[in-house]
Amino acid sequence: MEFDAALIMALSVLVWRSGRVGPWVLLIGLMRDGFVAAGWLWPALNRELPPSLRRKVGAVVQGIVLLVAVGPIIPAGMAVAASAAGLALLSYSFVAGDHQAAPWVTGATGADVPVHVIARDEALLEPFLDWGFQRGPFPASGGITHRMDAFRERFVRGFSAQGPGAAG
Repeated sequence: MEFDAALIMALSVLVWRSGRVGPWVLLIGLMRDGFVAAGWLWPALNRELPPSLRRKVGAVVQGIVLLVAVGPIIPAGMAVAASAAGLALLSYSFVAGDHQAAPWVTGATGADVPVHVIARDEALLEPFLDWGFQRGPFPASGGITHRMDAFRERFVRGFSAQGPGAAG
């Protein structure tokens, strides 16, 4: 893992030093270091992450994006676009990642991860409230938890064409 992070950092520096992409490209290489530093502040982040194909693919994509960006036949605009897309993908991976929520969010150190539902249409929230979800960003202690497979089934049933939440 650390060798991969060092390689991504080296590629980020190489892309930046090529002069084709601004210093913001270094954020791709610094993301792992930032995660490690965050683990010093929030030890819950130091827990071992479960295996994830998405994280593996994301790491490979970062390397490919940076190699494309530094390629001598690649136009500067494409290098910027590729790097920006790579940074966006990496940022999304950290935001929506398969990491465990910090204890200050869940109020516990277990493996439960809160689900946040954001909708402009209030009617879309009703099935979630019926299932025991709560309003607000922080779950109440002792709140209802659902296994992911059970949640998925309930979600599909509730929002499919045959389900009670179906649009008519």
